[in-house]
Amino acid sequence: MSTTVLSIDQNCHSLWDVGPKLQALARRGLDIRHFIEDIDVAFTSLGAQLGEDGLRLVRERFHHSGGADWGSAVFYFEFLGRQPVDVRDWEQLTGMGTKVLAKRLGRSVEDLYDEFSPSDNWQLVGPSYIGRWDYHRIIGDLSVEQTGPFLWEILDRAEANILVTFPAEDSRRRTVEWMAGERALLAGLLDRAEELSVELEGASSSVKNDSYKITLEIYEREKEWAQAIEVAKLLAIGDRTEKYEKAISHYYCEIAETCLKKNRI
Repeated sequence: MSTTVLSIDQNCHSLWDVGPKLQALARRGLDIRHFIEDIDVAFTSLGAQLGEDGLRLVRERFHHSGGADWGSAVFYFEFLGRQPVDVRDWEQLTGMGTKVLAKRLGRSVEDLYDEFSPSDNWQLVGPSYIGRWDYHRIIGDLSVEQTGPFLWEILDRAEANILVTFPAEDSRRRTVEWMAGERALLAGLLDRAEELSVELEGASSSVKNDSYKITLEIYEREKEWAQAIEVAKLLAIGDRTEKYEKAISHYYCEIAETCLKKNRI
């Protein structure tokens, strides 16, 4: 009699460990059924305000406020690394409230979270809302140029971690060779990022729209508002009109604010 294993994920991602674990079970003869509600491609920075910018690579952790950053799409988890700790979970173990425990240890609650909550998972986080509160950015909204510096950092951290974890000479040699190939691949991708955006403009309507979106993201990051307006006008078609007209209004406000700061109005 065969055994069927059901795996139900509210969120999932190809880089998470669910897939390999289920494959390992399947190889042992188990009948696996994996159900996924959605692929997680979100990222966020706790407390970020509308209009803030700036991505960063940080350790996954909880904050004393009760929330956490989220960067499930671009990350590197160190081999056999620590999971993030919510210090308030210790209350059942210690029989003390978090504030009481912190006082006993001569620290603040913030100190406890700063010291004990960070994990060994480095994740890319940043503001989810740039121009409007009703549009939550996902990892696909970021250009390769924006994520490039963090991808380099992730590769550096991954190589250093693997070399320390597997110190045998043959393992180190294979790690260095494989990482060299990944760096060459990334370098080629980054060099082609903006060039590809231009080349796609003669393609089909759907591909052309993707190209415009990439270009618009670059102009937003560089705060080149006049160019952003022109690209947004190309995207303001059909059911997307209202979305990009709001974005255009935002860009004009940015230009006006810049002029005011320079006393040009």
